[in-house]
Amino acid sequence: MDFTQVSGCTRQARESLAILQRALADRRVRTAFIASRPRYRGLALWIAHVAEDPNARSFHVRAQAEDWLSSRQTRTEKLIEDLGRPSWNRRTRSETTPSGRLRRMRLKSLARKKDSAKKDSAKKDSET
Repeated sequence: MDFTQVSGCTRQARESLAILQRALADRRVRTAFIASRPRYRGLALWIAHVAEDPNARSFHVRAQAEDWLSSRQTRTEKLIEDLGRPSWNRRTRSETTPSGRLRRMRLKSLARKKDSAKKDSAKKDSET
């Protein structure tokens, strides 16, 4: 299902999509949701979750969706396989976002200040 041109989705439409996905899950049909915006990727993930469909995934790139549709792995099997591969996705948020880098820099600065304060107090103690 391609959500790239979707501009809105009512509650009734979401429920209908979930019912449709449950029917596809019962038939074990592989489904790929393509959504370029986070809001609709979230909708796709919600539909797959509510339908309890291990053969449904959300993608933001059509080529990835096509690869998924041609494979035979379940969503869980694919995630387990990917655990062994190096990926930027496994880095923590603090390593990848500007705010995380800024937080690390502040922590390092605080640690340096504490170390220098300890050194200063040690010097004062040794002088007396």
